[in-house]
Amino acid sequence: MTTTGLGARRTALVFALAMLGATASAQGDSTWRDRSAAGDAARLRGDWKGYKHYAEILYRELNGYPSTVIALARADAQMHDTAGAMKWLKQYAATGLTRDVDADSLLAPVRGAPGWKELLARLAKNREAVGHPAVAFTVPDSEFVAEDIAYDPTTKRFFLSSIRERKVIVRHNGTFSDFVPAARDSVMAMMGLDVESKRGALWASTAGMPEAFALAPDDSGVSAVLRYDLATGKLLDRYDLPDDSADHVLGDLTVASNGDLFVSDAIGGGVYVIHAGRDSLEVLVRPGTFPNPQQPVAAPDGKRLFVADYIRGIAIVDRANGKVSWLANDAHAAISGIDGMVLTGRTLIAIQNGVSIDRVIRLDLDRNMTKIERWSTLAANLPSLREPNHGVMVGDKFYFIARSGWDRFAPDGTITPGATLYKPLVMVLEVR
Repeated sequence: MTTTGLGARRTALVFALAMLGATASAQGDSTWRDRSAAGDAARLRGDWKGYKHYAEILYRELNGYPSTVIALARADAQMHDTAGAMKWLKQYAATGLTRDVDADSLLAPVRGAPGWKELLARLAKNREAVGHPAVAFTVPDSEFVAEDIAYDPTTKRFFLSSIRERKVIVRHNGTFSDFVPAARDSVMAMMGLDVESKRGALWASTAGMPEAFALAPDDSGVSAVLRYDLATGKLLDRYDLPDDSADHVLGDLTVASNGDLFVSDAIGGGVYVIHAGRDSLEVLVRPGTFPNPQQPVAAPDGKRLFVADYIRGIAIVDRANGKVSWLANDAHAAISGIDGMVLTGRTLIAIQNGVSIDRVIRLDLDRNMTKIERWSTLAANLPSLREPNHGVMVGDKFYFIARSGWDRFAPDGTITPGATLYKPLVMVLEVR
């Protein structure tokens, strides 16, 4: 399989949901892919009862993935269950997402039904601007393409990585400089970042992706975790994934309070760990478990790890054995398409760039941190939000990459024809 890099997450968004109007090639559990294909086949032969059967299964397995909600509405509409179709459409609208339901031919049987005008009004309202994040700073390089951000509370420095330019920069006292200069230490695309102040380290992940400038052909599909001296920028350790002939992208990572490092493999579908006190990269969650895992976040109990999956929502991983369960979504929030995510108290702050609106949302968890009780939108539909991706908490403030630059570049790293270059932007929201 060809490494699609960020295309696996955003640009191409490859996953097997043919019945839901998508395409497929990401790794992961094939069960739901098969059911998606079966549902699509039922739709093509006009078997709407069968289509709904598979849509219901996918709705459960994919934790309320928004397109499954639309699929259920379509099925009910085609079976002339107006009340059922409107129920699903209202649930979709309640997620804050948008969709041109008037243009959906499969929903034509319920167009104009009681409540239809109110539904359209709610979907239109979902397109209105939400939130007032302030500008924190702008990266001066318009070709940088910001991927991740980290913060060192001791020196009050921000670090930002660039896949395209294969480096890490640091911002201190309003001045930018290279922390890891371009392509030094044989780095490839620079991905996830996290600061471990206790041991004076900056952790980073790197991967051989086509978006990286001047990447060597032999680096395609290669991935590693790097540990740098936080004071000098010297490379201290490198942990490479074994060469198994498969493509990997070790991307988002986090350091737990005990020093354990967790990193997700966006292409391989697994999660890896470097335990504090050990000197090896080990499998925590076997490859292929997740369709497209993104940001891991350690729970305060020291036993669990939250992992955002671009398709299935938010997983709960047992740090002792790698067992995977899923965060219950009692609030019916739309939790697919999450890229970056942080935890503050019992609240997850998540950045979504894989739903119909680029936005930042707040997910309030229950006392046991096993389900979402409430959710709200912190920022959405703002001109400043263009492919937002990652953020970091600094006290009670959330600094996040609001304008990353990914929408200007093709997967091969070339500038998209007609694209206007702009400088990456970091914004800040107060979270209480």
